[in-house]
Amino acid sequence: MRKFNENFYTTYKNFIITHKKNFNINRFKKFGIIKGCRVNKYFREYDIFNSKLKFKKLIVITLKSPTHKLNNIVTDLGKKYDWDIIKYILEVFPFKNKYEFYLDDWLNFLLKNIDNKNFNQKYIFDPNYGKIVRYKNIIKNIVGHSVLDVGTSIGFLPLLIKIKYNYFDVTASDINNIDFIRKFVEKKNIDIRVIKLDITNREDCQREKYDTVVFSHVLEHLSKKTNEIVFKNLMKLAKKRIIVVVPFEKVIENVGHLQRFDVKKILQISNKFCFGCSIKFLDSLLIIDKK
Repeated sequence: MRKFNENFYTTYKNFIITHKKNFNINRFKKFGIIKGCRVNKYFREYDIFNSKLKFKKLIVITLKSPTHKLNNIVTDLGKKYDWDIIKYILEVFPFKNKYEFYLDDWLNFLLKNIDNKNFNQKYIFDPNYGKIVRYKNIIKNIVGHSVLDVGTSIGFLPLLIKIKYNYFDVTASDINNIDFIRKFVEKKNIDIRVIKLDITNREDCQREKYDTVVFSHVLEHLSKKTNEIVFKNLMKLAKKRIIVVVPFEKVIENVGHLQRFDVKKILQISNKFCFGCSIKFLDSLLIIDKK
């Protein structure tokens, strides 16, 4: 992996990423025709046309001090890009305690506002408004005592559930970031189990069951060929309820998304593979109740 302090750019999927101190547009002309500068507070974005190497975007980070206001650059990028590209930028930049800093900042914001009666009016124009509303809706639809978050990323949802509502038995699972999450909960003395789980692997899902299984913003990153095994494995893991959340896109907009959904499509998929369950769409969530 190339580092920003060693080279003037790095690449990820169809992105080229650099820092403004290394940026000279002439250096990047070999990748294609560069047009359409869009200026954000912490980064600039260019389109790349006619690229033989299939690069589509050039991102120029403009944050002066990488260790200062880390959450601001992540939030700014998060308006348009998914967690994959943000995580990669965090990895290649020389941030100190990057994930921990980001998690602490986010958790403090969530805990402060999750029960705020004026939250909707105050934050409706915030780029993270939708994410926070999603967390609130998921939490209020949890049933039973035990909760498993499948594809937890760096653990936003399970950490929020456990810290705010300590009566839940919470388990976070992913195929990546497991060591980081374990170290974080140990350091903060938060009682969350962290397990490695691949939802597309039958053997991984032959384990204990949970009252509620949450599967939020993961399915769109998987091939539609895996839909059957994914829903069957979710059924194995859940005692009472499965909560599925997917973005609704007219076209695939985010890097890393392999499927797009609308309400009709996600209901069709769940009805096909969750036979005999009560299935409904509530609070922008697909809720599957086992009978």
